[in-house]
Amino acid sequence: IPYFVLTGIELGSKDITANTDVLTGLRLFRILRFLRIFKIYLVFKRLRTLRVLSSTIKESLLDFAVMIVILTLIAFLFGSAVYFAEEQSNGVAFDSIPTAVYWGIVTITGVGYGDIYPITVAGRIIACLCALVGAGMMGMLVSVLVDKYQRVHKRKMYIPDKHMTSVELERLFNQDQSELN
Repeated sequence: IPYFVLTGIELGSKDITANTDVLTGLRLFRILRFLRIFKIYLVFKRLRTLRVLSSTIKESLLDFAVMIVILTLIAFLFGSAVYFAEEQSNGVAFDSIPTAVYWGIVTITGVGYGDIYPITVAGRIIACLCALVGAGMMGMLVSVLVDKYQRVHKRKMYIPDKHMTSVELERLFNQDQSELN
């Protein structure tokens, strides 16, 4: 409900109890209006590309889990290294290993907030290596996801939709045969 409608109801109502009842009803209406977003699910369910994408994500969960474990281990490695490199010179920024691991995760993922940064030469070298390893890991993750998407797309492209008629199936098959010739 827009703000001006709520303000108008509050200003127009003299009785406080009636005002709260109206506002409660409007809040309920707002919740019911929010539930309309789930209609989008029905639309997305019909789109073949989004079904392929959801299948790709489901099939890539193990790959993602392995990559997250590897990234976490690398973040601990680089975070600990930069903590010990910056311990004497930059003890305020890198005050604990968990803070340094946070820095490692931010650097590996390429976010690079800049709230914590090394100031020593050794710390900066470690930061450069961490950023390079992170870029390589993110590239590998994207390439695995793209490869999996292409495989799922090829496999799912020829599985008929349960709502597809036989005429549509035949037209799709004939179109594929003409592309092969």
